[in-house]
Amino acid sequence: MPSIKVKVDHSLAQEEALKRIKKIFDKLKDDFKDKISDVQESWNGNSSDFSFKIMGLLMKGKLTVSQLDVILDGKIPFTALPFKGLIESKIREEAENLLAQK
Repeated sequence: MPSIKVKVDHSLAQEEALKRIKKIFDKLKDDFKDKISDVQESWNGNSSDFSFKIMGLLMKGKLTVSQLDVILDGKIPFTALPFKGLIESKIREEAENLLAQK
């Protein structure tokens, strides 16, 4: 399976970044309710194993929140390879919005 990796820097306290980033899958589900389904996430401290289907294709990986950044390492099926850039940019955009200082 092809890999995707999204890294977003932040300047928040780690707990605040974690609190905010935990909303990313809900935000993606709301924005793409007709395309995303079967969202599963299992948090253990500052990292989560996750999976979801986007347009019926399974994506899975790990999301980690550190003191300086958020990193999503994931796998997508070969059939989703043409959409790799779009998937990465949308996840990056949502993470940056969630982590923006307010």
